[in-house]
Amino acid sequence: MMVAKRIDLAAVALLVLLVILPNLVWWYRAGWVEAGQAGLLPAILIVFFLLALVPRFWVAACVLLPFLILSPLESLYIGAYGRPSTQHVAAILAETSYSEVANFLSGKLLSVLLGLCVSMAASILVIRRLYLSKLCFPLRIRALILVGGASAFVMVGGAEAWYGQFDIARANVMGSGDTFLERRSSPAAEVFQDSYPIGVPLRLRKFFAERQIMRDLEAKLASFHFGAAQQPSRQAREVYVLVIGETGRPDRWELNGYSRPTNPELRGEPDVVSFRNMTTPWAWTSMSVPAILTRKPAGDGRFFFPEKSLITAFREAGFRTYWLSTQSPLGEHDSSIALHAHEADVVRFLNPADYKASGLHDGVLLSAMSDVLARNEPKQLIVLHTLGGHFNYADRYPREFERFTPAMGSGIAVNFSRKDKLVMNNAYDNSVLYTDHVLAGAIKQLQQADLMASLLYIADHGEVLYDGDCSENGHGYNTVFDFRTASIWWASPKYKEAFPDFLNAARSRRDAPLATYNVFYSMLDLAGIRIPDFDSSKSLFNSQWRAYPRPTQAGVDFDDSIEDGACRTLKPRPR
Repeated sequence: MMVAKRIDLAAVALLVLLVILPNLVWWYRAGWVEAGQAGLLPAILIVFFLLALVPRFWVAACVLLPFLILSPLESLYIGAYGRPSTQHVAAILAETSYSEVANFLSGKLLSVLLGLCVSMAASILVIRRLYLSKLCFPLRIRALILVGGASAFVMVGGAEAWYGQFDIARANVMGSGDTFLERRSSPAAEVFQDSYPIGVPLRLRKFFAERQIMRDLEAKLASFHFGAAQQPSRQAREVYVLVIGETGRPDRWELNGYSRPTNPELRGEPDVVSFRNMTTPWAWTSMSVPAILTRKPAGDGRFFFPEKSLITAFREAGFRTYWLSTQSPLGEHDSSIALHAHEADVVRFLNPADYKASGLHDGVLLSAMSDVLARNEPKQLIVLHTLGGHFNYADRYPREFERFTPAMGSGIAVNFSRKDKLVMNNAYDNSVLYTDHVLAGAIKQLQQADLMASLLYIADHGEVLYDGDCSENGHGYNTVFDFRTASIWWASPKYKEAFPDFLNAARSRRDAPLATYNVFYSMLDLAGIRIPDFDSSKSLFNSQWRAYPRPTQAGVDFDDSIEDGACRTLKPRPR
């Protein structure tokens, strides 16, 4: 009898272990403060709540069966990327073809299959044993667990309802009724969302809600047309590449006079033109990237502008269009961008992890771009959306690019405070070095293809890096570092031969007051695409270009402001 009792208890222990395994892996990777409290404690609460909710443990085990089987997959994901999966993973799977999934699993397939087989066998054995034993909690313990669990859920639900009022208020502040703001979760709800298994249905719910929003927005724009055409149509094969960078400070580029060798490869390209005075009106990716892709006015506070992007203009003009990204296909920071990404003929989100984890580096975009060029289509637009220098900076480059040391990610404990300024700055410079490598790699592909081509790179916004005596790090502080962005342009020999005036114009505007709103018209101008109300004065390659005011999200004109304090915050000039 005693042996049977021990086997029964071992079956319960194995059940709990299988369910909370992903949280244990996360705890091992990230430590108790981040993973233990956020993942492990809610997981244990959920398991014991389910065991107490039904009369017999085996019924709860049947309810948990899908999570028992998926547990090894989530554990492998956390082991690879250091964080639990999110709705990003569901979106990636929805966007990804079978061949891409197979490619991602290459080298991991044996581990995945082995883990699934072990978890299925263990789950069946556990359920069978619990069914035969008819184990359940004593009535008093069961009541305590149910009351405690229900109280926790009520507290989380109340916090969620209270927190949601801030979203409504913020949406009202942001502008008109068609402003979109994702329904954020409260900090309490985020605890459950990161935990396994309860987080899985929460993430799926979030994914389906965000996808429906995207579909509604796409339906609203379905009838929009630019009436674009290439004038005149060109006979040679032509490819235009737009690289949207992330968190790119121009003063950290060697091309712009930085003392460190952060651009060793681009420095060797004589026809690369760096625009040293480019700015963005927004220091948030969700607002700044649409300002690059569309005709959205700089001061427009809507998350979604009721027009399509330059991608649709290229499609109307007969181009095959591609969106290749290492960022996310959905989410608070990404939905306003993904709306335009899906205007492309081919959309590929290549990174299985979001920006919160290390994931894959931007170099994967080069392989995808090579595949596109190999299609030999006569007219192509390729948009590469990179992670660039997005925090955590050390996650943005392979270790062989850790040239500036000591840096984050080298086994150094970092508290992300001012005392870590050196290692954070070194890591950021290493991310610039890797961006240099990726851009040079894209240029080399275009050179080897020997076609009429150009590449325009522009970062979405800058970054504060504890500059001088500034006590801030990140972006969104309305400083001069937030709004200055890195940008370069390169053209192939065939393109320069056909359009020498464009190269001369670009060189003459290295230090001109440019802004991200120039990109829409400049990209169309490069390809000779015209729309009925094309504004030549906003194309930096056009002889009719002229300088315009450069407003920022703080309501301050970048060129008519003063820099205040240690962080050089932009403020209106006194009158």
